[in-house]
Amino acid sequence: MPLGHKSGSKQHISLSGHDMELAVSAVTGEIVSRFISFLLSKYSSHEISEEKQLERLQQLLLRVSTVVEEADGRYITNSGMLMQLKGLADAMYRGHHVLDMFRCRNKIQENSIKENLW
Repeated sequence: MPLGHKSGSKQHISLSGHDMELAVSAVTGEIVSRFISFLLSKYSSHEISEEKQLERLQQLLLRVSTVVEEADGRYITNSGMLMQLKGLADAMYRGHHVLDMFRCRNKIQENSIKENLW
């Protein structure tokens, strides 16, 4: 049975202007509240995740740096080991580059937000 019909006769719902404003306000408030909750959960968990990943990368780079520095202080004649060491050092430098890029991006975003607030 279509909405607004009841046993062959039309059913009318009448709301005063004040009641309509309250209903629209309540629905709008609920939609806005849910949308803000969705955005906060999406982006705050993303930031925490990214922050944790960057922290983990920094810890790994510290470990790799220690290994590379220690190996550089030794006399290594094995060509395979030297190639592994070179690959490890290259990966370490790329990791530092990625870490620096993310830090710069975050600083730029922070400055942009601060400028928009003024």
